[in-house]
Amino acid sequence: MADYFADDPGQTETPQYTDTTPQPTKKHETGWIVLVAVVSLSLILIGILILTWHTTKSFQTTPSTDAPVPCSSQVSTLPDISSNKCCDNTVNKQFTNPAGLVFIAGPTAQPLSNVCPSYCAPGAVFDSSNNTCSAFPPGTATSSENSFNACVTAMDPAGCTGVAKPIATNNGVPYYAQASTTTCQTQTECPAS
Repeated sequence: MADYFADDPGQTETPQYTDTTPQPTKKHETGWIVLVAVVSLSLILIGILILTWHTTKSFQTTPSTDAPVPCSSQVSTLPDISSNKCCDNTVNKQFTNPAGLVFIAGPTAQPLSNVCPSYCAPGAVFDSSNNTCSAFPPGTATSSENSFNACVTAMDPAGCTGVAKPIATNNGVPYYAQASTTTCQTQTECPAS
């Protein structure tokens, strides 16, 4: 030891202390990194699964109770005209609805723009874009306007989907206004007008 302090004669020998504190090893550092990575990936996967479930659930459609029903299904309160023989040509039948309008009724839906204009008085103007009748000649306004409005009310598919509402049934089959007429008097079963 004397050689160790040979350069400095005033130096005395002091014991050298070693640090005995455990130092982290590479093995411990790698373990923490792996643990943090596994936890992070797990959280990310859980987040993706939750978002996927929520997104899928929000795009599922549930039947709306406000959705319009087909007009052809709204027949429970309509009169059955199966026993009516007036103008009965095996398909179409004459029918007078509760508002007093006389229709030829059949199983094929017709738009009201094909049927109701005949209730506009001669000389009145039918507007097919708005389904209105106006400019009635003098003396015809009230009765023609009432008849036209009653026809629109009977056929208008408001509240249901379809071309028109049925006006009657024939043995459970929806029947729609085909034409408005009072001239179908070809059989004795037809009421006299």
